[in-house]
Amino acid sequence: MAKQNCWKRSNSKKKIHIHYIRQEKQRMLGNAILTAEKYIGNEPFAVLRGEDIVLSEKPAILQLMDIFDKTNSPVICVERVPLDLIERYGIVDIEKNDDALKVKDLVEKPNQKEAPSDLG
Repeated sequence: MAKQNCWKRSNSKKKIHIHYIRQEKQRMLGNAILTAEKYIGNEPFAVLRGEDIVLSEKPAILQLMDIFDKTNSPVICVERVPLDLIERYGIVDIEKNDDALKVKDLVEKPNQKEAPSDLG
């Protein structure tokens, strides 16, 4: 069923363009997005990272796209981070908002005591 949903969306009237950009030097994620800016323009886009694989009945990217379509707001996917690894992640401060969580703030690599949640 999930394949059907992806197929239905990808066959919509909107054209989908896929661009792969490899950074010459490893830099932060924001730099990668700025490098892709000429391809993105003012259109919605997704950043897919090879080290992040999500197994779910409904594909994660489709879940994110559905939330974007509903809210017309930026959407990110987060995961629970083990407490001993909190200092390696950007951690979000959240509030519940219907079927999604609203990000109030992002704390870059906080220590365990300053982390607003365990979602990063």
